[in-house]
Amino acid sequence: MAKEKRETIKEFWSRVDQEGRKAQAEADQSQLMASGLSKRQVHGALAYRFQPKDGSRTRPYVTPDSWACGRRDAKKPPPDGQEQLELDVLWVHSNRDRPPDESPTPDARFLLEMAQKRPDEFFKIYQKCLPGIVRLQRERVEARRRGVVERREKKIRRAKSQKRADYRETARQREIVRQAQQREEARLRAEAQKRAQEQEVARRREEAERQAVARAEAEKLAVAQAMGQEEENRKQEAIRQEEAKKRTEQEENARRLEQRRLKRQQMKAAKAEPFGNGQQNGMALSSSLANDFEEI
Repeated sequence: MAKEKRETIKEFWSRVDQEGRKAQAEADQSQLMASGLSKRQVHGALAYRFQPKDGSRTRPYVTPDSWACGRRDAKKPPPDGQEQLELDVLWVHSNRDRPPDESPTPDARFLLEMAQKRPDEFFKIYQKCLPGIVRLQRERVEARRRGVVERREKKIRRAKSQKRADYRETARQREIVRQAQQREEARLRAEAQKRAQEQEVARRREEAERQAVARAEAEKLAVAQAMGQEEENRKQEAIRQEEAKKRTEQEENARRLEQRRLKRQQMKAAKAEPFGNGQQNGMALSSSLANDFEEI
């Protein structure tokens, strides 16, 4: 959390006037005063209500409340007659050589003229006032001592407060650095995870492409093999048909040769018979043999 700056009433009104919110602040001040709050409480409420527009944080400059510490009078009461006489006598005793016109009070002027003209009478008055002057001086010394002690304690408290503030600021800076380091580590982890995911996606894509190419090659190979097999089957079928045709032709030729052989044998047998029948049979066989040669 950023350190809040203490802001006095004068600084507060100067700031809201520069920010253009003075009219609104005055209206809120009137409402708060009408509700019965004191000026101190109103200043605190306004300081927290109208924070700076630049994003910084401020708080009211709170001074010790003297009324809460036993104060009874709005102003310091004037000294009584005896105390004023003692003060005048003390001033005259310390400033005998000064002109009467520099006297702080008319009584001090009268006593100064007395001390210059009738020192014996002034000495008598001084002796009468001496116990009160001693008491007054002791009170002043005690007041100065208390002031010194209070200032020293205030300085010590301020130093301790500053030390605590520095410690808190150091802790805050360490926390900021730690959070920044955590954010940087988270960012690096996210980037590494993203790169790993991208690499995994690229690897899977490459693997899918490789498998697709392999499948395409396998399909092409299968198609080529099928076409080759089909071509081979056609060739084998053509060979089988050719062989079957050749066998058929060979069988037909063999059959015709066998028929020719049988006819030759018949011709020979017919020639061996008597001339008439043999000549007629031979002519018939010759015509059949001629037909057989024409078929072959």
